[in-house]
Amino acid sequence: MLGWRELWLALARLAGFSAYNLNYGVLKRWIDNGAYVGGLISGLLIGIAVSPSAAQGRRLRRRDVLVYGLVLVLLMLGYTAVKKAREVELEAARQALS
Repeated sequence: MLGWRELWLALARLAGFSAYNLNYGVLKRWIDNGAYVGGLISGLLIGIAVSPSAAQGRRLRRRDVLVYGLVLVLLMLGYTAVKKAREVELEAARQALS
């Protein structure tokens, strides 16, 4: 188990790395910051759900199942939103070419 000092150091590293990546994504237009943020949030939720169960060797608890389900729903919604946005962009490009 991590102590408070190690936990704060890990969170500070995560915050610094996230800030760097978001800043880089703002500077480069081809990087999708929405996907980065979604992955960061999903990873944090999965990490929270998995860590106590893995450390204690217990079966999945109700909270774990709820977090897994929520992450799955968020991933599906994100995929649908990106797909729909790309379809709109593709249609706009088709209309501009014709």
